Amino acid sequence: MGLIDHVAAVFKSSSEDAEMIGETTSLIRHMEDELRFLSKNDPQQFAALTREQYVIIVQSIILKKAPQLSNEKRMQCIAQARRLYDSIKETLH
Repeated sequence: MGLIDHVAAVFKSSSEDAEMIGETTSLIRHMEDELRFLSKNDPQQFAALTREQYVIIVQSIILKKAPQLSNEKRMQCIAQARRLYDSIKETLH
């Protein structure tokens, strides 16, 4: 199971809103793709990316990809993204 599948499975087990699971899984996949793209194309910038900068990126992705999400659901996505960021950075070290 890849990191994205693991993160999605953890989120699925903690959420009862099927629509939210689908949207969040899609958003998480997009976030992981963005991180992977950045890590390949600009490794120095990726290494220097802070958690706060990543959260800003995530917020813009959420607004573009799922503007209909409630504030509570956005916050859940952002919290999930923080965990994803921590996992990816930990994996790279």
